[in-house]
Amino acid sequence: MQVFTGPYMDAAVRAELDAMAERLPHLRVDTFAKNFTAWLTASDCSVSMAGYNTTMNLLACGRYGLVLPFDQNREQRMRAERLERMDALGLLNPQDLEPQALAERIEKALSRPPRPHGIDLDGARKSAAVLEELYRASA
Repeated sequence: MQVFTGPYMDAAVRAELDAMAERLPHLRVDTFAKNFTAWLTASDCSVSMAGYNTTMNLLACGRYGLVLPFDQNREQRMRAERLERMDALGLLNPQDLEPQALAERIEKALSRPPRPHGIDLDGARKSAAVLEELYRASA
């Protein structure tokens, strides 16, 4: 199991994770990964915060993951709820972080057969094409 904490984890909590990792040879804890998308692509299940970049990385890698929106960010929850309705990811709520509940959610995610989410992620190219067409039409 690979855990990436990000830079804002409380130092005491990080120390607990590091102590666990020393006792459990299958657990590794790092702050960041330069090749995060490679980790996602290789993963069986990702449990992540629901930030824009992480969510888009999950979609781009074609991986189903469980995401927890930051409570003070309404946009994260709205995006995660919509993507859950599309069956592109699973939405976690704070009560889902209780160990038994989280284990059940992970087991369910792991037993889910892989399937494409069908979300078009080629927005930059399509936006450029629309702008070019508008420019040509106005010229």
